[in-house]
Amino acid sequence: MLYRKTSPLYGPVTRSAMDGTLLLIPPSKKRVGDGAFSIAGPVLWNSLPFHIRHSKSVTLFKKQLKTYLFN
Repeated sequence: MLYRKTSPLYGPVTRSAMDGTLLLIPPSKKRVGDGAFSIAGPVLWNSLPFHIRHSKSVTLFKKQLKTYLFN
């Protein structure tokens, strides 16, 4: 699996960690590596508002994401 969901068993238990939609961000030892999709993808996903991450369908997700990005 490329990405793993966060687990409340490791680290502090926060409300955002408990919602089950956050992704673990792999450690990066170089600044250049921070732009890699494996790093940038989870960072961007985790920064999305809760209601967008929990969209009921792909169509609704796309609509809400466009609205969020262009406002």
